[in-house]
Amino acid sequence: MVALTVYGGAGMVGGNQVLVEDGEDRLFLDFGTPYATRNLYYEEYLKPRPGTGLLDLLTLGLLPPLEGLYRRDLEPFQGLWERFKERPGYRRLEGVTGVVVSHAHLDHCGYVSFLRPDVRVYASLITSVIAKALQDTSPTDFEKELAYFGSRTAKEGGYLGIEGPRSQRPFTFLLTQNDSVAPPGEPVAPHAEALAFWDAVPLGPRTRVQRVAPDVLPQYGSIPGFRLRHFPVDHSILGATAFAVETSAGWIVYTGDIRRHGSQQGLVREFLEAAQALHPVALVCEGTRTKPAERRVTEEEVLEHCLQAVRGEEGLVIADFGPRNIERLVTFYQVAEASGRALVVTTKDAYLLDAMRHAWHQMPSLSEMDGLLIYDELRARDSTWEKTVREKYRRLFVGSKEIKASPGDYLLCFSFWDIDNLVDIEPQGGLYIYSASEVYDEEQGYDIDRLRHWLDRFGLRSLGLPRRRGDGGWEISPGEEGFHASGHAPAEDLLEVVKEIRPRLLVPVHTQNPGFYVENLSKEPIQVREPRWGVGLSLP
Repeated sequence: MVALTVYGGAGMVGGNQVLVEDGEDRLFLDFGTPYATRNLYYEEYLKPRPGTGLLDLLTLGLLPPLEGLYRRDLEPFQGLWERFKERPGYRRLEGVTGVVVSHAHLDHCGYVSFLRPDVRVYASLITSVIAKALQDTSPTDFEKELAYFGSRTAKEGGYLGIEGPRSQRPFTFLLTQNDSVAPPGEPVAPHAEALAFWDAVPLGPRTRVQRVAPDVLPQYGSIPGFRLRHFPVDHSILGATAFAVETSAGWIVYTGDIRRHGSQQGLVREFLEAAQALHPVALVCEGTRTKPAERRVTEEEVLEHCLQAVRGEEGLVIADFGPRNIERLVTFYQVAEASGRALVVTTKDAYLLDAMRHAWHQMPSLSEMDGLLIYDELRARDSTWEKTVREKYRRLFVGSKEIKASPGDYLLCFSFWDIDNLVDIEPQGGLYIYSASEVYDEEQGYDIDRLRHWLDRFGLRSLGLPRRRGDGGWEISPGEEGFHASGHAPAEDLLEVVKEIRPRLLVPVHTQNPGFYVENLSKEPIQVREPRWGVGLSLP
């Protein structure tokens, strides 16, 4: 029997965790952090306790109660699972051989951190590099142990502490010819520099690492129990991938997160044609944006609007956009270059950009990017990864004094989490361009309110920043819609994606409105089944 069971992503945006079962063979489609649930209990300074391992996560419903799926070293005491055997969705789940990761946003890959060490991760080379760079720059966050992890042992009182060497997680890089150093027609292989980056764990010279060499899988290959095809697609992060998994009931296609209005929209056309040719029995499709009135803004429009705004500003300009959105960073690099400014990135951005050149052939070295600088943030001391950036690119660092002296010469890439640096820069007016995601929950709304207080304090006007409506919702002020292009397809594009692939069965995930598909596909020969958390859907 073939079954699909949706855990994360059922009736919510993000946190995708979709189990595919074909007899005794089992595979997950993504295993992300369920932020909609997490934000009910945690915020920036209140987080799950690393010393209690799985306990907090299971108790609060952040992890599905699947005994046998998670790392044994994260069980803080014997008999942990006795607490959860009466929980809805509890089962003993063994035989999961892997998880395919669609992209490196944490709501799709973050809770890979807790999977058993033998559960292999299948991800594009770019996704793998971004995930590792994210972990490298968050060395103490046990919710981000994506590429390597430290085994924990119970200390006095039952607290779990890291003991012994770090262990690399088994990864398989999903490669196309563009990722390869091999000539066309030859077996694909990653660049040696990418492998060297993968092996470098920036936790200090005394940290030992148990190496697990990554495997490589071409676009059409097999994994234990399944045939797998992977297709690069367009999203707000590079390396985004859609998948097709062959089961005994037929092909199951998974979109991950997808859009058709970015700079790589041609990849989506190729994916749709290939998926349609498989005549899939089921399509697991995202549905983040299901409001038909939402306007589609392209990356080209973002470039045009931002360039016009920056050219009309004499003072400091700050650009706020999603972390790891390299495409948007390149857009602002073009804006800075065309307006005669230097683009200033954070040290984290610089570390990621430096890593990306090993996985993305279009990414030059930072030293080759004229007009790119790195902000020299005030701190007591540099961590190991920060020392790496400083040693390689020392001449590119610029501090608050230089920017304060000539603010009109710079375009800063700062997000809300970097806004406290304004205290050192002391801008006297200027422009803040909000080019980040829509407001999806109340916690994001609080951050927007705090951001407005910062901007008012330093006299910065904003463009593209969401504002509260009278009904409690959020909107962009008229005339400011063109400063951000969503990473998700709007409603009409989502329907076209489903109609073009033509599955027998549609399972909507990553959406608060699965009924959108039921209503709008009622005249199509496509059965829509809204998933219920932890309840398996049998495929004929």
